[in-house]
Amino acid sequence: MNRYGIAPDDQALIHAHDWLALIKNSGALIYHLVKLSALLGEGLYHAGAQQRGETHAEFLATRNAPGAT
Repeated sequence: MNRYGIAPDDQALIHAHDWLALIKNSGALIYHLVKLSALLGEGLYHAGAQQRGETHAEFLATRNAPGAT
């Protein structure tokens, strides 16, 4: 991450898988977060769950619910 100029604070958030803080504090784009999270074994739904204040399981349970789009 140093090679690509990622700030130490942002590196800590990446290591913590804190996607919401990366959006709020650094203006990270969801496209980049999806790529980063996939490298760390997570994905879009993990970021979505954080944004909604839910666990990953709670978020998944809403995906087939009416109005989930």
